[in-house]
Amino acid sequence: MPHAICFLVVLGVCTLDGSGVLGGYLEDTYPASVIEDAHLNTIQLLEKYKHPAETHQVTTDDKYILTLHRIARPGAKPVLLVHGLEDTSSTWIVMGPESGLGYFLYANGYDVWMGNVRGNRYSKGHVKLNPNTDKSYWSFSWHEIGMYDLPAMIDGVLQKTGYQKLSYFGHSQGTTSFFVMASSRPEYNAKIHLMSALAPVAFMKHMKAPLMGMARMGMNMFGDNFELFPHSEIFLNHCLSSAAMLKTCMRFYWQIVGKNREEQNMVDHVPCGFGPSSRWL
Repeated sequence: MPHAICFLVVLGVCTLDGSGVLGGYLEDTYPASVIEDAHLNTIQLLEKYKHPAETHQVTTDDKYILTLHRIARPGAKPVLLVHGLEDTSSTWIVMGPESGLGYFLYANGYDVWMGNVRGNRYSKGHVKLNPNTDKSYWSFSWHEIGMYDLPAMIDGVLQKTGYQKLSYFGHSQGTTSFFVMASSRPEYNAKIHLMSALAPVAFMKHMKAPLMGMARMGMNMFGDNFELFPHSEIFLNHCLSSAAMLKTCMRFYWQIVGKNREEQNMVDHVPCGFGPSSRWL
């Protein structure tokens, strides 16, 4: 959720920096490992840090093809991690082996599965629809994610591991979609050993972020277009192109997500695409 809002605001700021040339600022400011991680996808990050990396796919009842990334520990208890709006499986490992929840759970003996919901950069498959040409592909929200994506992921993980239950960690939209599944498809509650809700979202009416009004107006301008805010390197190529641009971008960004310079290596991992019906605002 915060990533989608800040992207809308910063997008207008980034257009002021038309060169798109990184120069030497990025290299002079950040360690080489941070810059490298910003460009790596989930599997590449796992491989870089010497963790077993697997890619699996499942198909939902409504024919969306989803990708799960696994830090494999065969025979161990499975845990499923599901990201928030505009995010991907990389959110659980992008902060590195010392801080990433995916790495932590693996180090503590779990078989870690990281889901990617429909529409993000890793889960744009469909049995019939083309996300680039078929508007109907994007006719979904967190409701469909809870009704179809999570059950498909859960069934896929349990079938592969042979377990009857798994533990679930959700972040932001990953909690909302779980609440949908738990209430609308209660038979899946028996397949959950533990659910941990990180930054849970059930209602939106009391949000008071300073840029909320501007974000709501801007999001409504997109109407029923196809994908909103697909994955790109606009943050990396503009917000980190100079000290002045970084300061300008972060002034907005930190109002939404909080101030932490050490977490700026996430800017090439989000946003990662979502459908117009998931706007929430």
